[in-house]
Amino acid sequence: MKTININYFNKTNSSIESYEKLGDSIMNIASNIMKINKQKEISFIFLNNPEMQEMNKTYRDKNYPTDVLTFIGDDDYLGDIFISIDKVKEQALEFDHSFEKELSFMFIHGFLHSLGYDHETQEEYKEMFEIQDKIMEAVYE
Repeated sequence: MKTININYFNKTNSSIESYEKLGDSIMNIASNIMKINKQKEISFIFLNNPEMQEMNKTYRDKNYPTDVLTFIGDDDYLGDIFISIDKVKEQALEFDHSFEKELSFMFIHGFLHSLGYDHETQEEYKEMFEIQDKIMEAVYE
């Protein structure tokens, strides 16, 4: 049974059909690993660096674009996850892996934030990134 209803919104000039397929696959694996057994909903919004910079400045007082911003919802609505496609492209080049792999990481990272995980302390960072790595391994096994 599919436990997460996923909404996608495109604020870029790119087609997002392939992003949606990737997101559906990743969220299926991630929700199984995280033992989501109740119907939930989540939204992914794709945008470019200028819009992401504006959001990062408005909500985090940081005047630069970031890769992913998560706005946590409630019990049934996990939240809104904004992903900068420009940043995903930049980071894929920087880390020398595919756009798909970097976007996968953003889906997972935002999803974990929507579940309440964070990385403000070293302990939180370790816990969140261990889970992220576990999900990435399951996606790419």
